[in-house]
Amino acid sequence: MSGFLGGFHNQNDTATLTATFKDANGRSLGTSKIGPVTARDRKSITGLLPRHATGSIPPSTHTVVLELSMKRVEPYYNDGYADNLTLVLNTR
Repeated sequence: MSGFLGGFHNQNDTATLTATFKDANGRSLGTSKIGPVTARDRKSITGLLPRHATGSIPPSTHTVVLELSMKRVEPYYNDGYADNLTLVLNTR
């Protein structure tokens, strides 16, 4: 799973991508996430930073649910950014 995550200037609004692996009955078998990227990570510069996670798919996985969560910390606008989000599954 990968993507570019970031935000605006010195604001700590963030984005997090979470993958939840579920069995055939909808029960969670595990999760993986990328983010958040804070203003400190970005050195208070507006922009996006690459983030990625790798791992094994839990046995008995039937579905994967992706959730992009945008968290507003600063008032008025949510400036958590996300782009080019990708989930690649390999069978080896």
